[in-house]
Amino acid sequence: PGGTSSGSGVAVSARIAPLGVGEDSAGSIRIPSAWTGIVGFKPSSGRYVNTGIVPLAPHRDTPGPMVRTIDDAILIDSLVTGSPLDLPPAGLEGLRIGLMPSYWNIVDPEANKVLQGVLARLEELGVVFVRENIPDLNQIIAANFLTDMLCSGFDAINDYLLEHELGFDFYHVRDNVVTPAVAGVMALATPGVISEESCEQSLSETRPEVQRLYAQYFTQHNVDALILPSIVFPAPLIGEQTVIIDGEPYETLNWGIRNVEPAAFAGLPSLTIPVGLTESEQLPVGLLIDGPAGEDRRVLAIGKAIE
Repeated sequence: PGGTSSGSGVAVSARIAPLGVGEDSAGSIRIPSAWTGIVGFKPSSGRYVNTGIVPLAPHRDTPGPMVRTIDDAILIDSLVTGSPLDLPPAGLEGLRIGLMPSYWNIVDPEANKVLQGVLARLEELGVVFVRENIPDLNQIIAANFLTDMLCSGFDAINDYLLEHELGFDFYHVRDNVVTPAVAGVMALATPGVISEESCEQSLSETRPEVQRLYAQYFTQHNVDALILPSIVFPAPLIGEQTVIIDGEPYETLNWGIRNVEPAAFAGLPSLTIPVGLTESEQLPVGLLIDGPAGEDRRVLAIGKAIE
């Protein structure tokens, strides 16, 4: 079901609950939502208060709804922010949507068949696709992901544990983690592993530069939003470390977060909606909609129109 809000994704998908509250720092709402066939919304950074969330990267950490319909996501967003409950779908005729080719170049064939059907239908309804990349975006994010994600982790987690007087600190948590992937994350967040210079550069230079590149893209190409595959392959079996796409192996974790990470890095609103099932195994396929910073309602309205 994906991580790390996998329990919420399963519960909503299985009709145990109408709403799950997930937390997204690098895709943890949108990955399980895409793989369990539900709607998952990561709001712009700072739109929702994150008090009470166990932190990892406070500039990224944000709660968000995991639901079965766009209207439910709009309902939760309205309740949290005080926005109007009524949000009409965006008009599709003439809507300009960015399709960055660099995020569509490697997609599982069965998932891609579903997604290309969606694109064809949207084009029939008048959507205008702008096929332009943000130069070097993927390389910039890949080179800075771990630093940006983990350089604040020690202070954030330790402060949280101390504030809540739980009787143990970061090191106790790190040394008692059982799951190997989480243990690796905690090890990287240990002071001294990532240099202070790298942290400072990521937070004060690289992140603002990525935000500037996105803002420039939306303005320069006059696009309302970007759409891309939520994940470039359907859900693998638990424990599978690699997936095969067109005969080539790809690392499950890195390629699982590849398309959801950019919006987290830049703090943009990002929405995944279910758009169909693969033919052979009937596994959910998600479509990701990313918008300019602060344009959360516009992203939800576009999602509602596509739904």
